[in-house]
Amino acid sequence: MNAHNTKKLINYLIFGIFTTLINIFIYSLCVWLNTHYLLSNVLAFIVSILFAYLTNKKWVFTSSNANKVDFKEFNRFIGSRISTLILESLLLFLFITWLGFNEYGVKITANITVIFTNYLLSEFVVFQKKEATKEV
Repeated sequence: MNAHNTKKLINYLIFGIFTTLINIFIYSLCVWLNTHYLLSNVLAFIVSILFAYLTNKKWVFTSSNANKVDFKEFNRFIGSRISTLILESLLLFLFITWLGFNEYGVKITANITVIFTNYLLSEFVVFQKKEATKEV
């Protein structure tokens, strides 16, 4: 692992922690306000995904033109995050509704799975570097 990849991973973890804290805070606030846990999860997702896109674009994957929104890139980001939202919601439903586990413990555990999956999707699908065209 080179210095660039190490820096990228460290930045991802730092901003991932902030994103997760925002997500859990919004989720917990909504649950505390007696909002259904699945709706709470969607609301937490929306707030945290916007934060994650901005920080991942600018400071983690240093996307081209980090100060402007690339709509194709943003759509890939939203699509990848929606897929992990579905994964997380299924985990919440399975472990809370069917198995009766604690909703906060499940949320934290599901977040770990989501963070790992989001990194892989961001690295290999969302923030792909455009390769320079080779001249012959």
